[in-house]
Amino acid sequence: MGLLARFQDCEDSDCVVKCRRAEFQVHQNTLREASPILDAYFGCCSKKDKKVVLRLHDFRMHTVQALLEFMYCANYSSGPDTIENLEPEYETGPEAMGTAAFCDSMNPIVQKNRVAACKFHMTVGIAARYYEMNSLDDLSRRKFMSSLSGVKAKGLAQVIS
Repeated sequence: MGLLARFQDCEDSDCVVKCRRAEFQVHQNTLREASPILDAYFGCCSKKDKKVVLRLHDFRMHTVQALLEFMYCANYSSGPDTIENLEPEYETGPEAMGTAAFCDSMNPIVQKNRVAACKFHMTVGIAARYYEMNSLDDLSRRKFMSSLSGVKAKGLAQVIS
């Protein structure tokens, strides 16, 4: 069974990760290998007869999901409000607006989504540093920098605040 399939299969999980309103069925060994912090946690709190419950209420569901995706797949998908995941509220493309008028960097919806992407990747990076996951920290920095291109000064102020 591949790691992605193992992440999605909760039958043999031995740990429940809870964050705010979400629960993820996971495997202690996968989490222990990915983070020295979680390795230490499971080393002292592990119970053989019960599922261990790990509460991560400091981070939103999508951030925790990104952490877990990375632990299982060495990558993570974009957050819920980023450009990749939102249905466009307008018609895009040169044919819809005219070649000269079409410019993503001027579109407020695109700007909002780029800012959301920056915030999401920055939050994933914070979580990665907290759990000492250096590879995830590096990936989130690259994704942050990629999302940052095209963000106007006003959007950048929203990311920083």
